[in-house]
Amino acid sequence: MDRLPGQVSFSAFWGLSLENLRRLLLNGSGPLFCDFSTVHRGGASVTAQINRPTREVFNGLIDPQQLERYMANKATVEPRVGGKYDFGWEGNGPIKILELEPNRKLTYSWLDQDTVVTWILEDSEGGTRLTLVHSGFAKDRFTDDYTAGWVKFVNCLKSMVEIGDSWQEVQVESEGSH
Repeated sequence: MDRLPGQVSFSAFWGLSLENLRRLLLNGSGPLFCDFSTVHRGGASVTAQINRPTREVFNGLIDPQQLERYMANKATVEPRVGGKYDFGWEGNGPIKILELEPNRKLTYSWLDQDTVVTWILEDSEGGTRLTLVHSGFAKDRFTDDYTAGWVKFVNCLKSMVEIGDSWQEVQVESEGSH
């Protein structure tokens, strides 16, 4: 079911905010923002500067153990075109790898909405410029939920790679829990 504009989960908002604060305090790295005042339609995109080499960032996208640290429940990755790519999310999430250029690009199909997610990594300022694009939605489909979710996940990836092995995901209570 499509969400109405502005219907972004509080856990995505607070997870993003707390992760930005932690990274700022630990290593002085700049925040990643999501414009919650804008209605997003037809797709989602996020760009971030990550202060680590592209190979380390790419490893966070392709290594199942790393994916499970910030995004996946039980990741499966067959690192080849046509290989399985799965976060272990029941009834949603990625399906298979469509494009794979080590340390440069990863594209996979997405079960929900028959859409596509592309991650592009470029050398930039001694680190990595990461761009994520989730495309293939109907032009009028509200995608605030996807935009906020991807900003949160990219922000966690940024922190995980920059901070290293000591990083753990910020836990935010779900709406309605006590």
